[in-house]
Amino acid sequence: MIRVAMIAAALVSIALSGCGTFRGGETIVKYDGQHPILTEVQSSGEYQLYATTDFNPQMTVQLKEGDPIGFKSGGTAQVLAVAGSREIPLKSDSSYYWKRK
Repeated sequence: MIRVAMIAAALVSIALSGCGTFRGGETIVKYDGQHPILTEVQSSGEYQLYATTDFNPQMTVQLKEGDPIGFKSGGTAQVLAVAGSREIPLKSDSSYYWKRK
């Protein structure tokens, strides 16, 4: 019985941590639904945009060192994902993040 409880607790812990735990790569910048952050890529490579509920990336881009990456305000109640010269409109009430693959 204790073993079943321990397995159940482990499964609940995994579920609460979100799918991002199982994705490889390094999280570069996050948007929490309130404060957009824009930064620069520290090294050239492939970067992927995820919503916190996504298992697969919404998009993948190639960026060079120094390219902008992150999120910025796009007007009234709008947020834009930024990757190099690309600006992608997003739902402002959701959370997103960029990962380096």
